[in-house]
Amino acid sequence: MGTDIIPLKLYKYQMFDYYALNNLRKNVFWFRKPESFNDPFDCDINFTITDINDENLELKFIFLLDSSPDKENFLQKYLHEGKYNQRFRDDIEKGAIHATNVVKEKKWRNLGVTCFSKSRDNILMWSHYADSHRGFCLEFDTGFLPFTVEKLLKVKYPKSNLYPVLSLQDIPHNLNLVETQLGTKSYHWKYEREWRLFAPVCNQEHPYDSRSLIGVYFGCKTSDENKNNIKSLVGSSIRFYEMQKSKTEFKVIAQEIFL
Repeated sequence: MGTDIIPLKLYKYQMFDYYALNNLRKNVFWFRKPESFNDPFDCDINFTITDINDENLELKFIFLLDSSPDKENFLQKYLHEGKYNQRFRDDIEKGAIHATNVVKEKKWRNLGVTCFSKSRDNILMWSHYADSHRGFCLEFDTGFLPFTVEKLLKVKYPKSNLYPVLSLQDIPHNLNLVETQLGTKSYHWKYEREWRLFAPVCNQEHPYDSRSLIGVYFGCKTSDENKNNIKSLVGSSIRFYEMQKSKTEFKVIAQEIFL
């Protein structure tokens, strides 16, 4: 899924709660239903069809006329003065939108998603997803399962506020539909630098190779008690870091610690 080069490392920000600790203990990712995400547009965006033009509509008209079981009725409905009419154009656009909705309903209704970031030191990520810097961030080596399978998608953040475009020619074959619907977010979320994994069933856990977890980063407000609790779950072979506030800039800096 996708042709972007997968980063060597990806990061997962976590709150210090029962669910995150249980997943860490079991070496699993939890795949959530996109409807539960904090962005109502996530995995549920509209689109603009970019190439509804005379040339493509003429080709569509000829193709649909040739395959129609009732050509006389087709022509009566859609032909006007030797050319396709506005009703045909409108029905083609409605049909394209309907086709994508059918795909989403049939294939993605129960889809599960788990999210990662390419960044380990983003202040907003620590604030929003790691309990205001009291949580932790897991570092994964993408050379192990499940990152080595073709399910990892890089999220795109178009600079325009307009919905993305799809080609009329691609829709029947679902080309670019996955990347557009499941991997496009508003430019406001660009700071997340997000990558995501998908599973066919949502609200389920899926295991990862324990060797993929290579580091744990603690927020600058993580308590010593919670740090030790994390160490008791992952062992001492993993490297530990603490995010420290810079003395000169608005940034946090990873400093290795030894527990």
